[in-house]
Amino acid sequence: MVDEAEIHAAVTENPTFCEEVYWGKRLACVVVRLAPATPEQLRELLTEAWLRKAPKTVARDFQARP
Repeated sequence: MVDEAEIHAAVTENPTFCEEVYWGKRLACVVVRLAPATPEQLRELLTEAWLRKAPKTVARDFQARP
């Protein structure tokens, strides 16, 4: 899960393929349309999302690699 600030940031940085999704009145998530996004853009979004959920030691080891 990401908070509202992260949702807004993703949409602001990637307006051609990211959009906000509301559940009722609550901003709930980001939809990422795959076709207009480049592989590098998708890799960055997926890596950022994974790093938020990964165990801290695993994330630290991943980020420390060359």
